[in-house]
Amino acid sequence: MRQDRAQGSHRDSAADVRDFFTPRAADWDSRFPDDGPAYAAAVADLGLRPGDAVLDAGCGTGRALPALRAAVGPRGTVLGFDLTPAMLTAAREAGRDRDGTLALADVARLPLLFWLSRRRLRRRADLAFSPTPGPG
Repeated sequence: MRQDRAQGSHRDSAADVRDFFTPRAADWDSRFPDDGPAYAAAVADLGLRPGDAVLDAGCGTGRALPALRAAVGPRGTVLGFDLTPAMLTAAREAGRDRDGTLALADVARLPLLFWLSRRRLRRRADLAFSPTPGPG
C-alpha cells in the first residue's frame, strides 16, 4: 500500500472510487433492476416542488434523475454529478441526460454553494441514495 493511501488522502480515495465503478458501469443498472420504487420513494421524501433545484451527488448511471425531473418539473433544475466518467457515459447511453445536466465532478471538492447562489436557485435538496454498500 502506498504511504499516502495509508494516510487516507482524498485523491487516492477518489481513485479508488473510479477503480471500483469503472469496470462495473456498463452493467450497473442490470444489477439493481427493481430499485425504481425505492428511488421514487426517496425523491418523494425530499418534498421537492415544481421549479426547485436538486443535485444528485454521486449520480452514477442517473437512475434517480427521471424521478427528480418529475418532482421539479420542466422549470426545475436537476443536476447529476459523478466522479466516474464511465458511470456518466452509461447514464447518457440510457438517455438520462434528458432529465438533467450530467457533469464529471468531485462533489467533495466542488464550490457548489457559490454556484447555486449565483444561479439564484430558491431551494436545494441533495439526494444521496445507493442500494449498495459502496466500494470495498
